[in-house]
Amino acid sequence: MKWEQLLNQLKSKVPAGAITTYGELSDYLLGHRMGGQSIRAMLEAAVNADYSNSRFTNRVIYTDGRVANVHGQSYQLEAEGFTIIENRIDLSKVNIVTFS
Repeated sequence: MKWEQLLNQLKSKVPAGAITTYGELSDYLLGHRMGGQSIRAMLEAAVNADYSNSRFTNRVIYTDGRVANVHGQSYQLEAEGFTIIENRIDLSKVNIVTFS
C-alpha cells in the first residue's frame, strides 16, 4: 500500500464535514485495526509530498476521538463543524466514515 492509494481513498470517501479513524483505515486497508502507526506514517508522507494534502489527511483522527492536531487539524475540523473539547471529538455525536 502506498500513500497515494490511501490519499485517493480519503479524497473519494471522506468529504468535508466527515471524519474517519486510523483504526477504520487500518482495518480496511491492512485487514486489522493494529496498523494505525503505518497509516499515520503514510498520511505524513502525503503531507510531506504536498502540504495541501493535509486538507484530506486532517480528517483522520484516533479511534478514541483524540485529534493529533498537526498541520492545522483542529482548526480545519472546527471550520468543518466539529466540536473539539480537550483535544477530543465526541465520537457518539458524529458520523464516522467506515469502509467496506
